[in-house]
Amino acid sequence: MLSQETLHSEISRASGSTKWLVDVFDQLPSTNDYLREIDAPADANCVEVCATDWQTAGHGRRGKSWSSQRGNMTFTLRQTLAQPASGLLGLSLVAGIAVVGVLRQHLGIQAQLKWPNDVLVAGQKLGGLLIELAPKAGEPSATHVMTGIGLNVRHQSEFEQLGIGATSLEKLACQPEPDRHALIAAISVAVVEAYKEFDAHGWSQFEARWREVDALFGQVVSVSPGQDLVGKACGVSATGALLISTSKGTEAVMAGEVSVRPV
Repeated sequence: MLSQETLHSEISRASGSTKWLVDVFDQLPSTNDYLREIDAPADANCVEVCATDWQTAGHGRRGKSWSSQRGNMTFTLRQTLAQPASGLLGLSLVAGIAVVGVLRQHLGIQAQLKWPNDVLVAGQKLGGLLIELAPKAGEPSATHVMTGIGLNVRHQSEFEQLGIGATSLEKLACQPEPDRHALIAAISVAVVEAYKEFDAHGWSQFEARWREVDALFGQVVSVSPGQDLVGKACGVSATGALLISTSKGTEAVMAGEVSVRPV
């Protein structure tokens, strides 16, 4: 079971001077929805964390919903950045880089990122991220950033039945078994620090790091729906767009489902 007191203690110990508000629940429909429905703290420097042991109606990309198994990691961060949303394009990639960095450093897992927000290990999905941006009321130059993060800790037989190629920390046989409090704390702090760096210096600080974890680079991919686009993935732009080299030149893709095509 997750403990609010333990998680707050772990985050505070790891975070230095950042102020945190921590809520932990046994069960929630959605950690994103919970934070969206409560008022943000008056202190713009405060970061909120909401975690639940069992999320029953989480949000995925393109309006998809999903339910996690009890014992997995599902949590959301909410914070304020002093930029309009237009200046925060590519933020989901920054968050992904932070998550993968923690998995590599703390668990020795050679995780990668499939644009825009899937966390992979050996080509199988370990988790994902969802970023939501909303202008701060009365301050058009500031943005509330919601960062939803989900990682599979427990393995589910449904993974194979769905054919989605998913994996879990349990299947990867991480030893000793990861402490969810410590891992949520480490990821939360890493994401917040990465956002500070992005806020101060932009995407240039992350270009090399993205190349190190890019699971699509050099792969022949297709983009759907609504696009008849096939080509070789060749990195991302400064605004977080996926760059695809085609016979007609390089295309920048801002949204869509990307599939690796067999060659």
